[in-house]
Amino acid sequence: MQVIDNFLSPTYFKTLKQLLEGNMFDWYYQEHISSNFDNSKQSFGFSSWIVDIDGNLRKYGDLFTGFLTQLQDIYPDCNRILRCRADMVVSANKTHLHSPHIDINDIPHYSCVYYVNESDGNTVIYNEKSETNDFEPDLSKLTIKTEIEPVPNRLVIFDGQYIHSGHSPVEYKRRIILNTNIERK
Repeated sequence: MQVIDNFLSPTYFKTLKQLLEGNMFDWYYQEHISSNFDNSKQSFGFSSWIVDIDGNLRKYGDLFTGFLTQLQDIYPDCNRILRCRADMVVSANKTHLHSPHIDINDIPHYSCVYYVNESDGNTVIYNEKSETNDFEPDLSKLTIKTEIEPVPNRLVIFDGQYIHSGHSPVEYKRRIILNTNIERK
């Protein structure tokens, strides 16, 4: 696992942040932002595909090419971007941990969480791994490896088979991240 602060240059970061926080970016409602197993009222969020699950750049993809290229340069065994989406969850007014999960089944990959805005709502990475996301998580059997605080322009990258989750913000109105998965060779 690696945490990189000030991942993007200041000007490029400001450009992406303004786009994602602005009123012209297309956000789409998701009943379950992390997993279909989380049926609580707070499990919803909003997302927008940058690179879809078929590897195609979507509407805003060209603006994110520099970000995606820089991600691939972190490790020599990065192969291709499997997917990238912007995610936003809003204040839950109380602590809410979204359902623990992995992002992609059966493909060795890195999971990357890039924090866009000032917010609370830590990312939780567990010690346990999984090769499939079709499990209903039992929180009593998961042990926390680490928690990463969301700091604007911070990237965390880790083995995608580690089960992970995130909290909705309480102190801030919203938490915006870019969630990206990169295939390992």
